[in-house]
Amino acid sequence: MMKRIPCILLFLCIPFVGIFAQKNHGKSAKPTPEPLPTAEEIAAQHAEEMLENTRNIIFVDSLVVNKDAFLSALRLSDDAGHFTQPGALLHFGEDNPITGQCAFVNPLSSAVYYTQADTLGRYSLYGTFRNGGTWAMPAPLPNLDTYDYADYPFVAADGVTLYFAAESNEGIGGLDLYVTRLNTETRQYVRPENMGFPFNSPANDYLLATDENSGVGALVTDRRQPDDKVCIYWFALDGLLDNIPYAPPADAENPDSLRQAFADIASIAATQKGNEELVSNIRRQWSATMKSNSQASRKIHQRFIVNDNTVYTSLGQFHSTQARKAAEEWIKGEGQLRQMTEEMNALRANYAVTRSKKTQQRLQNLETALESLRDSQRKLAKKFRKAEQTTTGNM
Repeated sequence: MMKRIPCILLFLCIPFVGIFAQKNHGKSAKPTPEPLPTAEEIAAQHAEEMLENTRNIIFVDSLVVNKDAFLSALRLSDDAGHFTQPGALLHFGEDNPITGQCAFVNPLSSAVYYTQADTLGRYSLYGTFRNGGTWAMPAPLPNLDTYDYADYPFVAADGVTLYFAAESNEGIGGLDLYVTRLNTETRQYVRPENMGFPFNSPANDYLLATDENSGVGALVTDRRQPDDKVCIYWFALDGLLDNIPYAPPADAENPDSLRQAFADIASIAATQKGNEELVSNIRRQWSATMKSNSQASRKIHQRFIVNDNTVYTSLGQFHSTQARKAAEEWIKGEGQLRQMTEEMNALRANYAVTRSKKTQQRLQNLETALESLRDSQRKLAKKFRKAEQTTTGNM
């Protein structure tokens, strides 16, 4: 189950809470201790400080999906990497179980970033890297162990910029999104920075990913959503990469109100005003990139990870009949995954233009089916690994 962090009932459309010292007017000579600020008051203060630095982000599209299936709904090009479940990729023996819910695989499939719980219940960011056919033992990402809960990592195309979600007393409520960069000389991550508005909110903001080939980024949040839903917002990358601040129109009657609405993504259309041609161009680039990826990935590459040091490239290499049958089923499942993903990408391109309720419902059904199929694929992969290891004695 995905960790659910209660949202602070605080929104930008209401005044931020001030923290005031209480004065003692009684006869006692001892002053009344100043009350400590509550978590809500601290979050409100952080929000007020961040509001002036709201970024000018142009949102291209949005879609509400089931919370437990949003990873399969993210549209990223092949060169941006992909998300999956860590257990579907890695196995390091019974002494090193992988318990995380989300994994990001880089475009070369040579690095995996994910979250894992320790014995104290802390969820921290981990990474493992492949050298040839061998994966290194997972290790916590350096200098990022100050959070009780950190999750949903994504590494940008430069290989050093890391986005992730975390619960922190520096946030503005729920899960907040943070960005950090790997210092290539020290091999340590620098101190993470809160992403601010409009990427964060008093609700849970789960994930931020960038796709430079498509020219878009993705933001996943549950702001203004039912408990079982999240909204995926796709946005133009320029505002994020160039760190462009939002500036209300000079003739605006209430600029503070406009800034608050912009920070809370109250209206996608408002972010597109005056940028219609840019939005149209980004949608065309996005659609063309995803279509090209679908055509390039039609061939399924047979690659069966048996253990840390053994990778098969054909069914004939299996010694176990049971393992071979499970691997055959796994291949069929991969074909179904590819077909369903291609259909979903085509539907999303169509939905960006037509906004049809029928298309939206089909997309939601596909996302649920994809998540179920991915779960079946993980079980089949585990089955053929275990059967082959038992037969060969190579655990």
